[in-house]
Amino acid sequence: MIGEMQKSLYETKPLSDSNLFAVNKLVNLAVAFGVTKTGLKKMPPWILKCMFYGMHNLKIPLEKMIIENPAEILSEYFATGILKKGNQHFNNFNIPNDFFKLVKYLNSYSYENGFASFAHEFKKYFSNRPWEQVKRHGLLRPNIRDRYVGSFFTLYNLSSREKEFDYGFYDKGDKEFHVDKIYEELTRSSDKANFLFSLSSNNSEQRREKGMRTSSLKELG
Repeated sequence: MIGEMQKSLYETKPLSDSNLFAVNKLVNLAVAFGVTKTGLKKMPPWILKCMFYGMHNLKIPLEKMIIENPAEILSEYFATGILKKGNQHFNNFNIPNDFFKLVKYLNSYSYENGFASFAHEFKKYFSNRPWEQVKRHGLLRPNIRDRYVGSFFTLYNLSSREKEFDYGFYDKGDKEFHVDKIYEELTRSSDKANFLFSLSSNNSEQRREKGMRTSSLKELG
């Protein structure tokens, strides 16, 4: 019974990008996807550092971010910041390369290693039951899922505090800096998501109007 239920969840029919943005009830378009500076500041420096490094080592597609809770996004960054350090993710055979299993692994790893105590600081837009998260992710097209997995399994991106020259990103090294940069990056991403959503909504409205005009012309004919 459980196996059949899991199979049906994994086989959720993917939505096209435009449809995914057009379905209001399925998207989180809050500023920074609901992550707040107040919530971030309550976290200890080491967790924020891991998130900041994870953010520079995992590219989460916008299509995925708009159907996630703030804590889910942050937990993926947090786990990535730890697991990819020194490219150890290539030698850790416990890390799955299947999209659904990888997301579950990152979420679980985060909650088991210090993140759980702070997840409640952020608003929950969707049910965080595991099977509900799988249903949401089942709406993503396979190529979006592949982009996420591919981004995780890339070489570790070094900071300015790990490499003197030719580093991947600058790290000032203090808590305030990490809070600001995490919030700024998520805000930029949510702004882009809102822009794409408005385009999608306008296109959907134009298609509806075109359909109505076509129907009217047929009736006149």
